Amino acid sequence: MGLLIVRNIEITGSNLRKSINSNYYFDIGIGMFNFITGELRGLNQVEDSSFALGMDIEEVRKDQVIRDEHFEKISLEVGRDIRFPKAS
Repeated sequence: MGLLIVRNIEITGSNLRKSINSNYYFDIGIGMFNFITGELRGLNQVEDSSFALGMDIEEVRKDQVIRDEHFEKISLEVGRDIRFPKAS
């Protein structure tokens, strides 16, 4: 399915043991994996944002499939995932 949940905990204040000093953020989306190495690279929230903006989800999914196939083809030709910048 590729569903990914990202949890961020921001700790504020001087006492790290008190939960009142923590802010919790959760993001849900589809995991983006490197075409070449297969490693997790991030979170794709296109469907989430599209739904919030009232767009047609089926059209967005079709566009994503076409876009991913295109990027994968080019990435395999180049030898690296072109969706992400080169590591310096």
